Amino acid sequence: MINPKTNQPTNLSNGKSVNHNDDENNVFSFPHWFEDSPEEKNHSLFEGVEDNGVNSIYVKFDRTLGIKSAEMAGEPYIQYNDMMKNGSQSVGDFLDHFLKHLKANKVDLLHLHNVRRDAHIFDYCQANGVILEEKLAPFINLGNFANYDEYFSSLGKNSRYASNKIFRTRECEYNLYADQQIDAELVEFVLAQKAAQLELRGETSRLFADQAKVAQLVTKLSTPSADYKTYISTFKIDGAIASSSVFFVKKNKVYFYILAMDNEFAKLSPGNHIVLKNIEAAFELNCTIYDFLAPNDVYKLKWSRGDDMPVYDILVPITVKGKLIGLGYFKFIRPILKKIYLFTKNRLNLKHFSKVKK
Repeated sequence: MINPKTNQPTNLSNGKSVNHNDDENNVFSFPHWFEDSPEEKNHSLFEGVEDNGVNSIYVKFDRTLGIKSAEMAGEPYIQYNDMMKNGSQSVGDFLDHFLKHLKANKVDLLHLHNVRRDAHIFDYCQANGVILEEKLAPFINLGNFANYDEYFSSLGKNSRYASNKIFRTRECEYNLYADQQIDAELVEFVLAQKAAQLELRGETSRLFADQAKVAQLVTKLSTPSADYKTYISTFKIDGAIASSSVFFVKKNKVYFYILAMDNEFAKLSPGNHIVLKNIEAAFELNCTIYDFLAPNDVYKLKWSRGDDMPVYDILVPITVKGKLIGLGYFKFIRPILKKIYLFTKNRLNLKHFSKVKK
């Protein structure tokens, strides 16, 4: 049963501790993504406490056009939305109580991003909500290969040739940093490289469009988490960092978070080379899944060998107003406004990142 003492909104600054013991909880469900956030006062913690564990879910509130919405705390840093499943109570019963909690706080709808088909909350949200968008998250099942050499041999002839050639013809160096080895300066370099890449491609990002959020991400990536390990890798060509990346490892799964490239080396495809070196590192770390996250960008399909996981953006109406007005806004109007806003912000913020990038 839900502990009645935790049925009401809880300010996360109270420092509640949750026992994280379910191996199926993904890295983006942990409090590391929203603790010490400037938006913390708008967060709500909902727990189902039992003798053998704690189910929990974390949301933050927003208000638009007179509609009060809730989305997962940690947005836009997190890439998957889900609850923390650590107790034996059914997901359905837990989420029933959770929606009652939101309704009591006059929330009109729950807006979810990138809910995996195998997420704890998917079946419930599909039955009680509306799917706004379907995407795919490619992954490599490393368990299908005895080792990295076998995986490398499964790639196309051109991919293998290009990888071997770069090491024959150029001075290459791959470096991997973990947890305490990662400082703010290293993170800032990776984010600056990614921001410049987005600008050159005319692309936008909900995260990179907001300089304050990027500053928060620097802190999050340079602060070790107790629940998973953070890695940053760099790939140098002739002494210069041509590509960089960020990924996380929890138990036996890799979550590939950021891939960045210096456009001056574009003809040498440094992004391909760092991905391959990361995959080799994943085998050495005894990982069995290499998750590229959504969406299914072309470069990810090259390495995933046809494996992918459907992920969904879902709207769960809680009130009639949330269903009637919220659906129209989030499905049709908001995507258009978002593109305009992000394009403008990205161009302004490039000036800031350019000062950081060396």
